[in-house]
Amino acid sequence: MLIIKRTSQFAEWLHWLKSPSDRGAILMRLVRVQHGLFGDVRSISGGIHELRLHIGPGYRLYIAREGAEVYVRSVRAPKARRNTISNSPEPSGGT
Repeated sequence: MLIIKRTSQFAEWLHWLKSPSDRGAILMRLVRVQHGLFGDVRSISGGIHELRLHIGPGYRLYIAREGAEVYVRSVRAPKARRNTISNSPEPSGGT
């Protein structure tokens, strides 16, 4: 069984998360990770992995693993940010 270690930034974010169902789903995902069931994950670089959660706005948990310890480093919700990030017009497909 793996040991989950949370950063203080992640713990604070989780505490202030408004949706109790999203909070529960995130915590359940971490329980599955603790048992070695990573699910939908991809390697980013330098030992950092992105866990993709298909709930709410599409949370992403960023983790690093050292032996039997898994560190939850940060979290983001990219789907919620897509509309606010894109300020430039999309490229035209013509000539």
